[in-house]
Amino acid sequence: MKIENIKISELKELPDNPTEMDQETFEFLVREIKKKGFLQPILITSDNYIIDGAHRVAAAKILKIYEVPAVIIDAKKHEIQIDRIAMNKIKGSMSPLKLAQNIYDLQKLYDGKKLEMLISFKENEQNDLLKLLKLPDNMDSIIQKQIEQEEKGMPIILSFVVSNDQNKTIQKALKMTNANGKGDSLFEVCKKFIGDKNGK
Repeated sequence: MKIENIKISELKELPDNPTEMDQETFEFLVREIKKKGFLQPILITSDNYIIDGAHRVAAAKILKIYEVPAVIIDAKKHEIQIDRIAMNKIKGSMSPLKLAQNIYDLQKLYDGKKLEMLISFKENEQNDLLKLLKLPDNMDSIIQKQIEQEEKGMPIILSFVVSNDQNKTIQKALKMTNANGKGDSLFEVCKKFIGDKNGK
């Protein structure tokens, strides 16, 4: 392992990076780097792919910093995925869909139990995430539309990924209410579960 200053123009991002950062946090990161500089090197492969530190690199571009300190390691694709998931789970949020794709790739090389030890996601959590890969390709736009509808006070569509057994239980519970329609039925079930008579 070695640390070198690397030109930002030579760095490359991996397209399946699951790490996410909201705008407010990113702006804070930019301010911190401007004030204190790079306190922690980024992590890259020997061919300059970013394993950890993509947001720090993006902040550096805004600040017109042309070189960043980097720890350089030799790593294969599945080793990069493991390291990235493990580090990002400790640090913050990840895109569920991209995380699912990474887990799908890794499950070709490791069984669920072995992978659980490597990335700290339990086997059932891995399987739950893999269900996301069965969702429509345009799910992001569907979710965004629902958010906009919710902001306008319009009815929204809820989508769930469940097993056949779970679906049977859900349908049975919905039929036990006196409400009209599945939306109202689900609302009544949720109110009973949380003990809220007014549904607030």
